[in-house]
Amino acid sequence: MMWIPPGSFTAAMPWDDPRGGEEPYRTVALRGFWIGKYEVTQTQYETVMGTNPSRFVGCGGQCPVEQVSWFDAAAFCNRLSELEGLQPCYHEENWALDRLANGYRLPTEAEWEYACRAGTNTALYSGGMTIVSPNHSPELGRIAWYGGNSCVTYEGGEECAAWLGRQEQCARCGTLPVGGREPNAWGLHDTLGNVWEWCHDWLGPLAAGSFADPMGADTGTVRVDRGGAWRYQAAKCRPDFRDGRLPGYRGSEMGFRIVRGTL
Repeated sequence: MMWIPPGSFTAAMPWDDPRGGEEPYRTVALRGFWIGKYEVTQTQYETVMGTNPSRFVGCGGQCPVEQVSWFDAAAFCNRLSELEGLQPCYHEENWALDRLANGYRLPTEAEWEYACRAGTNTALYSGGMTIVSPNHSPELGRIAWYGGNSCVTYEGGEECAAWLGRQEQCARCGTLPVGGREPNAWGLHDTLGNVWEWCHDWLGPLAAGSFADPMGADTGTVRVDRGGAWRYQAAKCRPDFRDGRLPGYRGSEMGFRIVRGTL
């Protein structure tokens, strides 16, 4: 776990985004919190939950766990909390969040973006971003496994030779071991690419204004996921790109990282 210091950031599309702004500007202030240095790995998940649901088991135990639903991720947080003698954050009868519990949970959408940006407000946390073709961004390739460079040789990789405009050519793609790309300034790896990361919040429109430790609505249909993944094009692997899926969805591009810190 890495300590993320308190602070604030502006949540909106950067001025140089070629797609233009999709959300209004808003200022978000956050208290400090702890967050996983890496995405939860297959070994970590199996140690806690006793099973490994991942498609890419050939990638190895240090690769991110995938094919986990939002419910699976929240249950992992509760089991890990119990194993460490902490109070679970989720009430599993309705998956409501106990904001006073001291255990593990999923990051809010605001926490995720703040941690990913690590004090920056550029297209990537490493600086600007050039999109040469859908699957070719040289700057992204240095910090993330995405649709342009997620080449693998292990058994079970997905055919990817026909993907458009790849940065690197290969026959098969998939997840790769965590920590293999450059971290951000706060020492976090793979916040962009490898697997999408579930957030706690329900997906909904963002409001303009100033907010302190914001969370999504109390109810909804789709949970937020952030960061892009091994099979996604460069434009979706950005700190500001918002996406969401039904909480029961399981896919080989879906994973998570965990947080500790009361709201």
